[in-house]
Amino acid sequence: MKNTYVSIVLFLIGTLNLQAKTETLMLVGDVFDNDVSYPYPNGITAFGNKVVFIGVDGINGREPWISDGKGAGTFMLKDIEQGENRSMSNAPQSGDSYQNGYFKLLNGRMLFKAENMEYGGELWSTDGRTAGTYLVKDINPTSSFDGPSNLIFYDNRVYFRTAVHSVGQTWVTEETEAGTSLFLNGGYLCPVIHNDKLFFIHEQGLGYTNGTVTLKEIIILTPTQ
Repeated sequence: MKNTYVSIVLFLIGTLNLQAKTETLMLVGDVFDNDVSYPYPNGITAFGNKVVFIGVDGINGREPWISDGKGAGTFMLKDIEQGENRSMSNAPQSGDSYQNGYFKLLNGRMLFKAENMEYGGELWSTDGRTAGTYLVKDINPTSSFDGPSNLIFYDNRVYFRTAVHSVGQTWVTEETEAGTSLFLNGGYLCPVIHNDKLFFIHEQGLGYTNGTVTLKEIIILTPTQ
């Protein structure tokens, strides 16, 4: 079977000199060297002096990776879904932008959605080490793959949409299990920050004997004092 060779290429920049006429490109590591579908990394997001991204090496499925710009410092953070099955999707959830919809920085850690057969789709956190990569909270304690989407950082918290027993809800997290809680019943859509306020559409379905009526309202949050 023909192998597909895909490599990570990153700009290694210490102090950026805008006057420089040339830039140095360096191959970090040729790690994706097996015949796999959708082999290239994406969701590359700055994390201190490193980057996190979603990658696949042909042995494990699509999982969270990290790189410090060197081959030895480029590795899979955790095989959340064991074996060749993936824990992270090929594309962000609906409403998330393509490149930065996977990871959100909070309190020096990176939050992201991952899924496996044990927990389903849930919120995970990493400090950039394998030992420091863990499940934040098992919000939906079933094997359902509904999970967090529309993650947005606001007022030292991350808000996100999820589903509990197939019912949409809005949750908020401070990155700890104890600090992760239900914010509103009903999911939220189109979150945006403007003039230091968080705007989003709150969508709540109310069930009746003859069907379901969906109510929508605009929620505006202001920073805590």
